Amino acid sequence: MTIDMDKIVTKTVCEAKKVAKKASETANEAIVYTKNQIDRAAIRDQINEYYKKLGKLYYSEYSGSVSASEIRACKEKLDELFIALKATDNGAPAIGCKVCGFCNAKNKLDNVYCAKCGEKL
Repeated sequence: MTIDMDKIVTKTVCEAKKVAKKASETANEAIVYTKNQIDRAAIRDQINEYYKKLGKLYYSEYSGSVSASEIRACKEKLDELFIALKATDNGAPAIGCKVCGFCNAKNKLDNVYCAKCGEKL
């Protein structure tokens, strides 16, 4: 019985290439997912800023220093941001986690409240 080293090396190299290709595909998926999460976080930050602005506008409305058109413009911008956030939703939360309905943070399955914002899950 003879051992053909060339066949063994060729087979090993072929298998290594398959593993490297799969690792590359997985890394690319992770990069796309991470970029998506960064985009979503930026949109959520903008939403929070517009909520603050809207709250200040409503508060100022009672003193008469704000027009209804300013409030309407702020609400319209919030609507646009929510549409943009929905467009970036890949619809697949990580397996084994709960996603907060308010801030979209991923939480452990046994969490009752969101670890990021405190909202009840």
